[in-house]
Amino acid sequence: MQKRPTGWVSSSPSTANTCGQDRREARLVVGSIVHPIVNIVIWIIVTLAIGKAFGKSTAFSIFLLMIFGCNRVSNLGYGSAVYTPAHATAPAPAA
Repeated sequence: MQKRPTGWVSSSPSTANTCGQDRREARLVVGSIVHPIVNIVIWIIVTLAIGKAFGKSTAFSIFLLMIFGCNRVSNLGYGSAVYTPAHATAPAPAA
């Protein structure tokens, strides 16, 4: 097992990489690139689902909810939009 570098050796990138710490740094770089992309994808999915649940178009969801989200979500709550859950369908005919 390699001994962990201490002092100035641990603060120098070139010596840290030669001491076997490059895997940890690679995970941090990959994580810092992937994490925001995953957040944006989830944000798009949730925003489109909210717009659909309130009967709004995709253009409304993209332009108003995504770009001006903080004040346009209140338009859904205080406006004339009505929430209709996705599982709500027409009642079945009586048998």
